[in-house]
Amino acid sequence: MAAEPDGPAAEFKQALTAAMKTIAGDPEMAVTFGNEPPNLSGNRARLPNPPANFSARELAIVRGLSDSFALRLGNHSDSVHNRYKPEGKNARAVFEAAEQARIESLGANAMPGMALNLTAVLEDRYRKKDVSRYTDRRDAPLDDAVALLVREKLTGLAPPEGAKAMVDMWRQWIAERATSQMDHLVDNIHDQVAYARLSRDLIAALEMADELGDDPDGSGENDEEQEPDPDSGERNETPEGEDQESQQSAMEEMEESEGKTEAAEMEAKQIDAEDMPDDADSEEQDDGEEPWRPQLPFSSLSNDHFYKVFSNAHDEEIAAEDLCDSDELTRLRNYLDKQLSNLQGVVARLAKSLAAAPDGATEPFLGFRSGGRRARCGAPHPHYHRSHASAVF
Repeated sequence: MAAEPDGPAAEFKQALTAAMKTIAGDPEMAVTFGNEPPNLSGNRARLPNPPANFSARELAIVRGLSDSFALRLGNHSDSVHNRYKPEGKNARAVFEAAEQARIESLGANAMPGMALNLTAVLEDRYRKKDVSRYTDRRDAPLDDAVALLVREKLTGLAPPEGAKAMVDMWRQWIAERATSQMDHLVDNIHDQVAYARLSRDLIAALEMADELGDDPDGSGENDEEQEPDPDSGERNETPEGEDQESQQSAMEEMEESEGKTEAAEMEAKQIDAEDMPDDADSEEQDDGEEPWRPQLPFSSLSNDHFYKVFSNAHDEEIAAEDLCDSDELTRLRNYLDKQLSNLQGVVARLAKSLAAAPDGATEPFLGFRSGGRRARCGAPHPHYHRSHASAVF
């Protein structure tokens, strides 16, 4: 006997799914309901399962979540977002919050009913986060304050009642630094690229410019200059013989450039080693200046003075097998092997240089570190160098 549909809840799910597909503009959007946390992955959305006797507030929250997911799917580009996304954690959080405020403001401005649903989600979110407990601005999350202030600027809607105190802690501080940047967001709410650029300006104004990373527009211009002309149709008419010759010459140029690159790297390493004299040869290197290096904390202290064991009476040694299962250990070992695979090229070049050295020639030396200093190139060290005749690879 077929199971009977669960009454009004089933009709609500069907109506909500149809509305989401319409708002997102994606008839292939998949919507599921369950007890897991709400989530949007690609065009697949998961919403909370409405209870049998849901209240008006619970109904508005589920609708608000569905509206938020559908608006993001229809008005957001992941490629644009990832291109302009900052590198730093705090700046990235503000960037994400500003973009989500833009997405939801588009729906709130278009449909008053959607604005009520989205507001119900915000009230529920900040009630669960208990943001009213904050009494000091330094403890209150800046990204939440920026999100609500941007929403207020884009829609004219005040922050939820439970989050007003938190927003007011940051309001004056943000207004003193980023009023003009906030105003410009309103004019570009429909243009994600322009909005993302302005969001980065907003983050810089909020004293987080060091977390932005490289300018994505600057690197994009260089990439466009290097792209080939798409209208070069004459290349398709090149005879087969000329095409093969051009490919062969290109391969030769690549091999030649790789050889020059390796030679330049070896020369740079040799120069770098010569600029780092031992104490015995320091008087012979007064002609050049010592290359600048950042002074890291405690870098001038030796290991003897840097740390001393106070007591090892309470030390505990735990084997790796006791911390995780065999599958996890295998995965970690494979990960380490993958990292070490990057050194295979270095080992191959070293073997090649040792094999190419003539018999009886001076042993080739690389820069090995000894006692915190790099051994001078060309000066044999019995503990760090082997004859190329006895080296085994």
